[in-house]
Amino acid sequence: MSLKRMGWIAAAMLSTQIIATAQNTAKPELTGVAHVALRVSDVDAEVQFLGKLGFEQAFAHEQNGRRAFVFVKINDREFIEVHPHTPLNATAPQPLGFNHICYETTNANAQYANWVANGLNPTQVAKGPDGTLEFAVTDPAGGVTEALEFVPDSQPAKDRGQHLGAKRVSDWLMGIEMPVSDMQAWVKFYEKLGFSGSSQEKTVRLSSPANRDLQIVLRPAGANEKTNLLFAVKNAKNTAEQLRGAGLAVETVKNQVIVHDPDGNTMVLMQKSASQAQK
Repeated sequence: MSLKRMGWIAAAMLSTQIIATAQNTAKPELTGVAHVALRVSDVDAEVQFLGKLGFEQAFAHEQNGRRAFVFVKINDREFIEVHPHTPLNATAPQPLGFNHICYETTNANAQYANWVANGLNPTQVAKGPDGTLEFAVTDPAGGVTEALEFVPDSQPAKDRGQHLGAKRVSDWLMGIEMPVSDMQAWVKFYEKLGFSGSSQEKTVRLSSPANRDLQIVLRPAGANEKTNLLFAVKNAKNTAEQLRGAGLAVETVKNQVIVHDPDGNTMVLMQKSASQAQK
């Protein structure tokens, strides 16, 4: 082999090493919602309700041969996890409704290190029940907030392009609107996660620098309030007609369509431009 050719090979190897190093040290980003988990009184009834919105069950997680919870697909990177009111192997039911939110990160290990550096105490990165790399941190209310990285051998990756209902009212779960009892603590918590926001009257709206369309809305808690799931739709009027045709009770407020699941959880379908409504 000539010295010139050896030089080319060495340069190529060095270039590859530089690229790999840059990728491994790149700042992690939270790019969107990976899933929202709901605890429901009847899993089958909830899946049927979400089916009326055009969302299909993609896969389920089993424990000891029994269904533990199911994943309902919004798009290839977003899901609703439907959990039973009383988990398997538990003797007491857990509160109904919103359980937790999980964000997608571009690099689980780097995101973990970033959260630690920001003063959080996340769990170690590990494979989740769907095969993704995930970890969690305790939020100000004592619940959990998760982050995950999609990897090639995970169930979402294997299900890519499948279970995308042709009549989905939305193909983008934008975020959540959540009642909080300590606004300052929650804003500080989200800032440590890597979000930034702005106040608007009594609410605070937060988003990720990597995805300004991601919406986390914090509002002061009141009596018996629940967390709302926020979806984007292209046409509120057509969406309302489709849902009424599916037999659902529908409320309309300006360019928003509101429906409730069997347990009273609220889905807010917000009209966006064609480009904004599709992710």
